[in-house]
Amino acid sequence: MRTFNTTGPCRPELHYMLPPLARAPGAMELVRAQRYLAVNGPRQSGKTSLVRALVDAVNRDGWARAVVLSAEVSDPSAGVVEVDAAERALVSHWLTAMALQWPEARGAVEQAVSRAAEHGRLFAFMSAAAVASDKPLVVVIDEIDTLARRPFISALRQIRDGFQFRPAGFPHSVVLSGMRHLRDHDIALGGDGGGSPFNIVEFISLGNFSQDDVVALYGQHTGGTGQRFSDAAIAMVWDQTRGQPWLVNAIANHCVSTLVPDRSQVVDDADVEEAIRLVEHGNTTHLRSLSRRLAEDRVMRVVAPVVAGDQPKVSEDDERYAVEVGLLERVSADVLRPANPIYARALLRSFAEPERKQLVHWSPSWLVDGRIDLDRLRDNFLAFWKLNRNMMKVRITYPEAVAHFGLMTYLDRVANGGGRVDREFAVGRGRLDLLLHHGATRLPIEVKVHRDHGGDPVPDGVAQLDRYCEGLGVDRSWLVVFDQRSGATGTRLEHEELISPSGRRVLVVRA
Repeated sequence: MRTFNTTGPCRPELHYMLPPLARAPGAMELVRAQRYLAVNGPRQSGKTSLVRALVDAVNRDGWARAVVLSAEVSDPSAGVVEVDAAERALVSHWLTAMALQWPEARGAVEQAVSRAAEHGRLFAFMSAAAVASDKPLVVVIDEIDTLARRPFISALRQIRDGFQFRPAGFPHSVVLSGMRHLRDHDIALGGDGGGSPFNIVEFISLGNFSQDDVVALYGQHTGGTGQRFSDAAIAMVWDQTRGQPWLVNAIANHCVSTLVPDRSQVVDDADVEEAIRLVEHGNTTHLRSLSRRLAEDRVMRVVAPVVAGDQPKVSEDDERYAVEVGLLERVSADVLRPANPIYARALLRSFAEPERKQLVHWSPSWLVDGRIDLDRLRDNFLAFWKLNRNMMKVRITYPEAVAHFGLMTYLDRVANGGGRVDREFAVGRGRLDLLLHHGATRLPIEVKVHRDHGGDPVPDGVAQLDRYCEGLGVDRSWLVVFDQRSGATGTRLEHEELISPSGRRVLVVRA
């Protein structure tokens, strides 16, 4: 029986999966036409499944021979930063991989490499393999962007040098796969984008699933087991993941394996909501790897302003990097936002981890018989803010975002154990819309920033919340205004309750 895959490349006999090559139209045609191409996409977006499917398709058709190799063995984090050491590590690993996929060629390739000059072993490896093959040779190199700068440039230059000898003396086609666009990777490593053979490489970017893709993937489970996902469940998966492949699979896996194992029962949106909570609080490698990116200054410089409702003022390469590794998506030419709501929450939890630890023992006095009492929640938040606001300024390098992190850290504590906080990042408009879910409670919260160049944001905020509440069918909301005017002391805390034009109660907090 097939399952939803959350670890490693997909295998059609074991996993529900969409046809990988359909996600990269034209890739096979480029390979047939002796082109060299690079495939890039975020972590766990399906790159390895795609290139392995390409290898399988080539070998199955029989017109050429295809092998897949990996460059990850020379990860610079392991200290392999010099060309000679990196080439030795790569060739050793590639010979082992070759022996498993095409053992007849190992001897000839090993002899050629042993005679090769330094900084030329990769050229010798691929040339000897092409000569040894009785068919055109297709070589896939996965994780190419794990190479350190000098080995990276050396490898790509050797590929460029061999291009002219294809297909008899060098591979018919070479496919390079990694997270980053090769030119951007070169720039990020300190180059000028000129070290790669860009004049011979076609570029393919692998994106997320479409909503129709999610329907088709889940439909495979229905076809195999009879268990159906409701329309509301699929809509929630799409809204929360925006088609990120690993998240789409992980949520479905929790639903059908743990939450609704009875195949006669329909998976509904409540099940999906609980599966999302399990994914977010399950300490998964996928989300941890994203959160670790925040330790990089270049990521913090991009993500922190987005959280605060601003447009980052950073280099184009830093912006591209945050997009390419999957943290953010570009909505328009001048607007970035988190790639999906689940990533947004993961990033914010990571930003605020030290403060969250301080909240572990913060008594949930806002709960009465398991339900949120909004008056108690108000009083508890004001007490929390008075106690903790100054401690939150130590770690965040973008000071305008400190207050936002503090508020959302608090709300995550409130939501923990049966709720969630949805966030809409209104980048460039100085606001952040939040919705606290907890049981039957829905509390809309709007965050605004009072800056020197603008007037008091409260009137507009109350009007916006009025419309927001009308759509949700609730009668209470919060408006939190962070005063970042040049004359503000940062120690004032004021609150008042207003009545909106439609008669709804709005708690206004000025901090």
